Amino acid sequence: SDPTAVPDPLRQANATAMANHALAPFSFVNTVPVKLRFTVYKPSGGQLLAVSWFLYMLVSSGIVYDMIMEPPSIGFHQDGKGRGRPEAILPWRLNAQYIIEGFLGGSLYTIGGMMIVLSDIVRKKDAFGFSLQSRVNMAKFGVLVVFIAFFALRHILRIKMPGYMRFSQTSY
Repeated sequence: SDPTAVPDPLRQANATAMANHALAPFSFVNTVPVKLRFTVYKPSGGQLLAVSWFLYMLVSSGIVYDMIMEPPSIGFHQDGKGRGRPEAILPWRLNAQYIIEGFLGGSLYTIGGMMIVLSDIVRKKDAFGFSLQSRVNMAKFGVLVVFIAFFALRHILRIKMPGYMRFSQTSY
């Protein structure tokens, strides 16, 4: 396992013999030496981060559930007059969702996470050369968006389950 060790001549001879036996059926084929030139695209760190966040959004949106269960994109319910009204959030069902509801929830989770990362980045003194005032404004924006995402997700949960996680007057 030591790369600086002297290789075993018997082991090298066995490896060479095995390679010759494996290539024997192709010994009659003459190949033309060809130099293939191709460029390999190397994405930047920012591009990898953007793709990672997008994939995270898709996964947290429930894209796998949507592909397997094939739910409708939006639903309809009847109002008091018997007319159909569109609804984007499926009420009373925690383990089911409309497609729009999943993307809304996944987007809010992703945006909240991105703003937490932004708030952590601007906390450092040399955050990409931004001035102190710019860093303070970005931190305020990040915290504000995290709270907006949190309360929007909480509101969605209350639409799905109206009495869920509310203070109860009953004592146990």
